[in-house]
Amino acid sequence: MAAYSSLYFTDSPLPPATGALADSNEPYLQSRYHLPLFWLAMYEQRDLTVLTADENGDAWPYLVKRRLDAIEMLASRESWLVSHFPTLDRAWLNAFQSMLSQNSSDYVHFDTSDIGGMLGSAEDWLPKLSAYLKIFDVPQDQEDQNESWRIFRQIEGSFSGASAHESWAFCGTSDDGNMDWER
Repeated sequence: MAAYSSLYFTDSPLPPATGALADSNEPYLQSRYHLPLFWLAMYEQRDLTVLTADENGDAWPYLVKRRLDAIEMLASRESWLVSHFPTLDRAWLNAFQSMLSQNSSDYVHFDTSDIGGMLGSAEDWLPKLSAYLKIFDVPQDQEDQNESWRIFRQIEGSFSGASAHESWAFCGTSDDGNMDWER
């Protein structure tokens, strides 16, 4: 069984009920064993919430933000992304930003529970996901000594080696492969 992170769009800040996205015309993106960098760059600490406990009693962290605010956050971090990840292809970033702008839903959701479950319990995952979101605030000359960057580098090997030159590491993938960065 593979663990996926998911990015999707709705008109509500609440996670959709099971199967509610089946008829949606909005993109549904996934990433296997990974948290795409552009997805992370849309969020900050205040967007992190903890869901009500599931059937196993786990309360997983979850990210949700108004779509227009997510677009603005990603744009504000563009120079940071380019300077920290030299393999980032600007065409991927432009295509991802265009996809966000073309959506009509009010909210963008980032579900990381499958990835968190692969790495431990909901309780273990919350501080790791929180650390991921803090990397955007660390001055570049302090990264090597920073705990958030240590956690990010330990878990996310996708931004080095061959995968660092693949759009999925930054943008994720769609079910139909029709996103501009997948062509």
